[in-house]
Amino acid sequence: MSDAIFLDALAAGLSRRGMALAPESALFIVFEALEALGSRSAVLAPSAVRISSEGMVTIGPVLDTAIDETSVLEGVIETLEAVLDPVPAGVSELAVKVRSAEIISRGAMLSELAAMLVPLNRRAARRLVARLVREGSRPASAVSSIAPGDEEIAAKAILGLAGDDVESSGVHDTVLDGETLGAQRADRSTLGGRLPDGWADDAAPARRNKERRNAWFAMALAAVALVAAAVFLLERVRSASA
Repeated sequence: MSDAIFLDALAAGLSRRGMALAPESALFIVFEALEALGSRSAVLAPSAVRISSEGMVTIGPVLDTAIDETSVLEGVIETLEAVLDPVPAGVSELAVKVRSAEIISRGAMLSELAAMLVPLNRRAARRLVARLVREGSRPASAVSSIAPGDEEIAAKAILGLAGDDVESSGVHDTVLDGETLGAQRADRSTLGGRLPDGWADDAAPARRNKERRNAWFAMALAAVALVAAAVFLLERVRSASA
């Protein structure tokens, strides 16, 4: 695996060039690293996550032994925290879930990471990671091959939102537990915060007002029907008494 670089070296190399590892890139790399770890009792660390010049993620030969499943999950969080500055809110929330034992298995962790990346276009993401590897390996004085504004394009590529990349690579191919996550609704924020249906666009306030009016109208009809039923029953009682 020529020109491979470890995650800690990648983050450091980008930092020397005045760049930061984007949260989407780090999440994708760690997601693939946890998949590569499989069922091994080992702890992920930035110095053990290896990324090839083709953007492929593998695990290095030196890993600390995990004493339990919690150690594995803590390793995932600590790896993300080590290479992201500042640590985004989504990762902080994930850390709370791990440290409060809300997430207790690596399968659940994979689900959480995948949800933070939905919809994920792996092929486009690997191409982007490959560019980052090349950039992080360049001397600090070299001209950057990543132009200003490419960070936004990078995030879109990883999340499957860049039209050309999506068309060229086909269906979003993140598969977890037999289900293609790319086929799910993509109504999540970049780092996993879920937005209520229809609340993410300019027409949302008008829709909400219409829904409120419809709800009040339905409640009024129900009240009228209830009053009519009460009057009817009262008349029946009076008729029976007479």
